[in-house]
Amino acid sequence: METNKVELIGTVNFIADPKTTTGGGIILTALLSKKKYNKEEYDSFRLKLFNDTAKKFANTIKKGNKVYILGRLSSDTYEKDGKKVTTTDIVVNNFEQVEYDSTAKDYKTVGTIQQQELDDLFS
Repeated sequence: METNKVELIGTVNFIADPKTTTGGGIILTALLSKKKYNKEEYDSFRLKLFNDTAKKFANTIKKGNKVYILGRLSSDTYEKDGKKVTTTDIVVNNFEQVEYDSTAKDYKTVGTIQQQELDDLFS
């Protein structure tokens, strides 16, 4: 069975202004960074959020917040300057703001995801 599922905790570095499609839908793009294990380098991931998820993100998350993302990978191809460009994004289905609890040495939610769901990520 094939699975396309992404679970990620990282820091929001950029949130674009929401855009409205011709059909009335809402699209929001954001960047999330995750520190590489034991290094001072970071990986960045482009997030795409749609409709109610985009509205919730725009109204509750700010640059610098840590978030737990649940989504799927999506790739797109377009042409730029005569060359084919392929991008890979994370389409976000759900998210919650989290913070690191140094006493427990684990993340805890700031939003509405149940703590057990977050704990299951790390078990």
